[in-house]
Formats: sequence, structure tokens, C-alpha cells
Amino acid sequence: MTEAKDTVEIGVTCQMCKLRTSFPVSRGGYLAWKDGGLIQKVLSELSKEQRELMISGTCSHCFEKLFSGTEEE
Repeated sequence: MTEAKDTVEIGVTCQMCKLRTSFPVSRGGYLAWKDGGLIQKVLSELSKEQRELMISGTCSHCFEKLFSGTEEE
């Protein structure tokens, strides 16, 4: 994790494919999330895919592979 003034560079590796992804987040939002805040509220600037990667360690491609076709019609 590399810090800038008001942002933190997050690097997360997908637990399935091992692809490493990095993106900046607000320092305050990151700290609020680590302190138990709801990620969609404290890091709302992130895409749902970025938030999922932070929460589960699964990239969007692998997430799709895991859960495609699991919804009942």
C-alpha cells in the first residue's frame, strides 16, 4: 500500500487467478472501511468490481466464472 496525500494505493491479488490489481482509494474511506464501515458507503468512489475484489479477493472475471448460471430463472 503506497500513500499519497489524501489517497492510498491499494494492491489486491485475486485468490483464484493471481492477477494483481492496484487502484487509488481515499485514505479516510480506506481507514473507515478497515474500522468496520460499510464499503459501499465509505468507498463509494470505487466500482462494485473493485469493492468486491477488496472484500473477497476475487476479480470480476473469476467472480463471473464462479457464479455464472447459479441464479434460478
